[in-house]
Formats: sequence, structure tokens, C-alpha cells
Amino acid sequence: MFRQYLSTTPLLDFSNPAIQALVKENGWATLSTDLRIGAVYDFVRNEILFGFNARDTLTASQVLEEGYGHCNTKTTLLMALLRAVDVPCRFHGFTIAHRVQRGIIPDVVYPVVSKNLLHGWAEVFFEGQWIELEGFVLDYEILNALQDAFPDTERLCAYGVGTDRL
Repeated sequence: MFRQYLSTTPLLDFSNPAIQALVKENGWATLSTDLRIGAVYDFVRNEILFGFNARDTLTASQVLEEGYGHCNTKTTLLMALLRAVDVPCRFHGFTIAHRVQRGIIPDVVYPVVSKNLLHGWAEVFFEGQWIELEGFVLDYEILNALQDAFPDTERLCAYGVGTDRL
């Protein structure tokens, strides 16, 4: 049943030597399942910086090599690493209005940008249920910078961040 959630795919290239070396170097495969999930999650959240890749279709090894990503590309790497340590996972996502791109996309291009964009995250199968893994898009440095920039703000919603406990 779970073979499809543990398999390599064109994007989830976890047999890539760089990914295999990273898993071995960190000893993730030797941890209990909950600690494997946490260690991989923390790595993708904090070691892969928040930034926009040229395209969403980068392989996991390409995201690792670039060292940065956004929701979809960081999800690709997260899923590849999870599968590399034998944690079943799948992609989940939905489309959101392109108005959240206002200010990031140049005004001259904005009118021709797709009216919706895909926001993705991973789900892991753990202890008999699918569990969403969100919140790994922003690394701690960006989150801390936002907290410092808005010290009197309890809630912030902007591209890449939405929280009621800033």
C-alpha cells in the first residue's frame, strides 16, 4: 500500500549521491521515526533558506544544491529526504489567488501572471494517520527578522508567512 509513498520520482531523486550522503552524514536513518521526521523537517526549514527558485520543477537534489527554496521546492526536498529515511509521504496543495504575489512580481508582469498559484506542503503517514507538515518554508532567520521588525504585532499575514502569534 505504501510503496508509492516511498518511491523515487523524477523530482524526488533521493537516490542522488548528494542526498544519500546528507542522510548518512546526519545519521537520520538510525533515528526513531518521530525523530527522523523532526530532524529532516528542521534541516529543510533552517538549512534551506527561503527564496524563489527559477521554477517549481527542480529535483530535490537541485534544491539541495541551490540551498534555498519556496513552498513547492522545499516540499520536494523535504519529501525526498523523508522517503530516503523510509517515511511515507505525499504532496498536498491547493491554489491561492495571485494577489499574494503583488509586490514580489514586477508591476509590468503582474497582469499576465497566472491568476492562481500552487501552494504545496508534505504529509507524512505516522502512527496510522496522515499528518500535515507545514511551517518549514520560512527559515528561523526570516521569521526572527519579521518578529524584530514588527515587535508590537500579534498577527502578520504576508507572502510566505501567516501567523496569529508573531
